[in-house]
Amino acid sequence: MRNDGLRIAMVAPPWYPIPPDGYGGIESVVADLVEGLAGRGHEVVLIGAGPPALPVRYLPTFAEPPTERLGEGMPEAMHAARAARYLSEITVDLVHDHCLVGPLTASARPEPTIVTAHGPVDGDIGQYYHDLGRSVSLVAISQSQGREAPELNWAGVVHNGIDVSSFPYRDDKSDFVLFLGRCNPEKGFPLAIDAARAAGRRIVLATKCNEPAEQEYF
Repeated sequence: MRNDGLRIAMVAPPWYPIPPDGYGGIESVVADLVEGLAGRGHEVVLIGAGPPALPVRYLPTFAEPPTERLGEGMPEAMHAARAARYLSEITVDLVHDHCLVGPLTASARPEPTIVTAHGPVDGDIGQYYHDLGRSVSLVAISQSQGREAPELNWAGVVHNGIDVSSFPYRDDKSDFVLFLGRCNPEKGFPLAIDAARAAGRRIVLATKCNEPAEQEYF
């Protein structure tokens, strides 16, 4: 570790550019994190898909994100393999992986890897994180998430940061409430509908619904 900051490799998912043009919750978090860390004097290398858009060193795994193949396994496996090759060729102090398959390569390198758990940690994904053992350190995005599976190798809790300047305050509001996210019950849109109805408010749903499991609710 250098005295003037860390050398951090940030591995983004391959499905959308960083930052995303539209939908891309994890990609938005990664973009803000990259810019925030670089702004604090850390040397950040971003591994992602698509053309470069942030003022840090960038290593692409795909010339264009394979968005239309979202839900398939092979693009993510290819992304993980290419990211692992990049990581074997550069020197960093820490790898921060936001992907599903990528953490499988962590045990093959000496640098520590942290993995942000961007979703639920029960079922198959919880077992996956459990089987990764101490090859990675997990970061929870809420205290509640960490309590769901206390046996996992948690390093701590880091709430997703928000660039508040990108959401300017408006005194005059529209006459509806907005749900923004994937059309998937785990994202809570049924609860949002129930809450809006209970409050007597109109709700607008802006959702991603291109995957089969999401189209079921469209």
